[in-house]
Amino acid sequence: MFRLKMTLKKLKGIAKDSPHKRLFFFDASRFGTHSKLGHGWFPKGLRTGIAVTLGFANFYLYSAVEPETGEVFTLEIPYVNTNCMNVFLAEMSKEYPDEKI
Repeated sequence: MFRLKMTLKKLKGIAKDSPHKRLFFFDASRFGTHSKLGHGWFPKGLRTGIAVTLGFANFYLYSAVEPETGEVFTLEIPYVNTNCMNVFLAEMSKEYPDEKI
């Protein structure tokens, strides 16, 4: 709790000292499926075959939110890596061309 209070105090100081800058918080999240073999109930002595597609598919959402206004900037990205982060930052810069973020 003490660290959170110190962090909030620092952020408030930054916001007060730099009113012309906008503060966004960033996070990335993975959404997807990962299928696997399942189990089922069958009558004793009977085994029934079930067709199952194995594999997975996913995507990532990169999002930044400005807590002061609730404004959000989000991109759907195929991976989490430095190149994708650079794409996110470049696109966010296009969205806010005259802002210091």
